[in-house]
This record gives sequence, C-alpha cells and structure tokens, in this order.
Amino acid sequence: MNLTYREFWDWFLKNEGKFRRADAVNVVAKIQRQLSKINARLAAEVSIESDPRELVITAHGDQHAFPSAMELGRSAPVLPDWTIQILKPARGFEFSFERHGVEIDARKLQFDPITSASIPDSLGIRVYVPDISQPDEQLLAQVSVIVETGIGEDSASRIEHLEVAPAPPPDAGALSLDKLGAYIQWWDRKRNAEYRR
Repeated sequence: MNLTYREFWDWFLKNEGKFRRADAVNVVAKIQRQLSKINARLAAEVSIESDPRELVITAHGDQHAFPSAMELGRSAPVLPDWTIQILKPARGFEFSFERHGVEIDARKLQFDPITSASIPDSLGIRVYVPDISQPDEQLLAQVSVIVETGIGEDSASRIEHLEVAPAPPPDAGALSLDKLGAYIQWWDRKRNAEYRR
C-alpha cells in the first residue's frame, strides 16, 4: 500500500500526542512502518527525551532516497512540540563510544584522503583509530556512524570509500576528523570546477 506525504503527516498529527509520551523505540517502529509505505529506504530516529522531541527522517546515506526525504520535509506541517529534521544533521565530534571495553574518543580520530587509480574523482578517506590493533567490519560500521554523526548525512553520503586503520597515522599530514566537513566542501568545489572545464 502506498502512502502520500500528506497522508503520512495526517497520520502523524493524529498520533503525535501519544508519540510525545511514548518510548522512542516504539515510536520509531510505528513511524518506520508508515515511512516504508512511502519509500522503503526511508527511516526515522526519535529523540529519547527532549522538549520539543526531535524526529529525524533519514535515508541512511542512500542518495536515491534523498528526494523522497526532502519532499516529505517540504510537506511537513508546523508541529510546535516536535523538531523535524530531514536527513541526519551534523552534530560535531564531541562524543566518544566504547568498543570491547576501550573508549574511542571521536575528537581524537584523524583521517587522510585516499584516491583510487580506477575512479580518480571518487572521495575516499582512511580514518585512524587509537588503541586498536586490527580493524574489522564492526569497527568500520562504527566509524561510519561516527563520521555521519559528525558531519551529517548529506556530507557523509559523498564519501564513496571508507577505510579504518590503527593510529597513529604514518605521517604528520593526517587531519583531525573535525576538519572532514570542510574538506568535503573543498573537494566538492574542486570536483565541480574540474567538471566545468
């Protein structure tokens, strides 16, 4: 069954009072079922406890779903008790997470841009993580979430290749991860200028 953007918001308006008081996990599950009727690639995140509560409509970095997310945002009604974010916003790198008993501070992560000989205009980065010996798929997924949290979903979706390596970087040229958003803006301008030639 397909759902229009307006039908989604009508449904949300009818239930938003209950959603404000409900557990975030249950709210997300209900919203997710409705979003899947618009576009299966859309998802939701809801703040745990805040006033107003925050609803984030995300495409999990899938640029093909960005237009659906944006149109859903444009059609959103004014909701005084909610903040609606379309695509995950940049939240900075002032946080840490625990992995196998080791705390990883996002502020201490560094990155190097990497290039591909076969796809020279693609954006890739290698992120250096302290206190790890061997990166694995789980760490790669966690670093991907850190990057998306720090710079936002739209900017993170431009990164076509992400690698993780143990810190320290091999030389002094690595940049602090909090410079990644600015680096991506520079890279976008550079690539756009090359395409215009």
